[in-house]
Amino acid sequence: MLRLSLALTALISFSVSAQSLDGFNSRFKLVKDLEGNLVTVHDQSLSFKFSIKPYIRFIKQHLLSEQVKLQSKGIEAYQAELDHLFGGELWQEGDELSTTRKMLLDSVNELGALDIDGVFEHKDFKEVMKTFEGRIQDAMRFLDPTVVARVDDPKFFWKKTATHQALVFALDFARKRLATVPLLNTALFVLKESERLIRASRTYHQNMLLYYVEEFKAEELGMTHEEANKVFSSIHEARIPWYAIWESNAAAADWDKYGVNKFYASVRSANDRLYKYEPKFDKIGDRVNYAFQYATYKGDVVIVNKFNGTHTFDGKPSIALNLDAPKKVMRQRVVLQLANLGLSFVPLPSFIKDFAHSFIKSFYEQQSLTEGAMYATFESKGDPRAAKAMAMQALNPFDSVFQ
Repeated sequence: MLRLSLALTALISFSVSAQSLDGFNSRFKLVKDLEGNLVTVHDQSLSFKFSIKPYIRFIKQHLLSEQVKLQSKGIEAYQAELDHLFGGELWQEGDELSTTRKMLLDSVNELGALDIDGVFEHKDFKEVMKTFEGRIQDAMRFLDPTVVARVDDPKFFWKKTATHQALVFALDFARKRLATVPLLNTALFVLKESERLIRASRTYHQNMLLYYVEEFKAEELGMTHEEANKVFSSIHEARIPWYAIWESNAAAADWDKYGVNKFYASVRSANDRLYKYEPKFDKIGDRVNYAFQYATYKGDVVIVNKFNGTHTFDGKPSIALNLDAPKKVMRQRVVLQLANLGLSFVPLPSFIKDFAHSFIKSFYEQQSLTEGAMYATFESKGDPRAAKAMAMQALNPFDSVFQ
């Protein structure tokens, strides 16, 4: 195994102890029918309760903090920090003419003029948030957010769109209720991010479950081999887009093997990705789990995500954790999430903004979901501090592992 840096040791103590199922047993509950057949897998850390307040506090705190950084550092020093964070990843190192570089600075700089307290304390803004919160709470009554796998229903997740319906209603209400650009843009951002993060919690925890089902024998988890295969299928069924009825039908037609085939096809593709981009790294180290691998990159020890590329235009395995700069990935994601809000204030055509939003999100959204498997890896090795550090960079204040 590659060396562990002093920087990582100062933050988290990665354990190389034997794997344990203590985390699995305390987190997951298997529900079986009267004949003893597995029906559902519940994650007991997920909750029916919903309040939008955690995300409001989270995003407001980061907005205020970023304003302080902008004001105290000045534009040149702040740009230097962005170059350190993203040079060589979002743009070529030293490329001062990069349009991405300029767009990112312009987007964050727009936030410097935002009256954050004025927006978040405005009665109309609060009314919109309260309305959305109520709609999500109603949706939770028809959903069971603790279910991460349903082995007896091939369309269980695909047919559930209640949170999206709540979002559509809230967006329409916000557009009618909010009269100023700062209020409306901020509200739309908060609403969309909140709904995304609600859904992200389930996917993150499903990736925890994937780790355990792939890493341990089915009997050790309290299920049969056939039931474990259906857990794979249920998790992958949850990823089928609402419009892809053909894929939903394909899953139902081959329920016993659908998930296993999808999973190992993804593993093969991930390994091919790592092999293809191996020359970009100084050295490739040991396997961490099905999706992650140790490596050295530009002199730093890192854990790379083989499942997800760096961004839309760079298929190189993304960096999930830089062991020599453990807070770098989290800082990158905070800046990019704030930039997505700031971008809404930049005077650009809507089609360019839409493309830019998509590009920015391609750097962190899917990557952070796959990291659920890393959380479970640390959990199974009895290293809660490492698991917590991984959870924090998912930037999801709705998730119990973030708190």
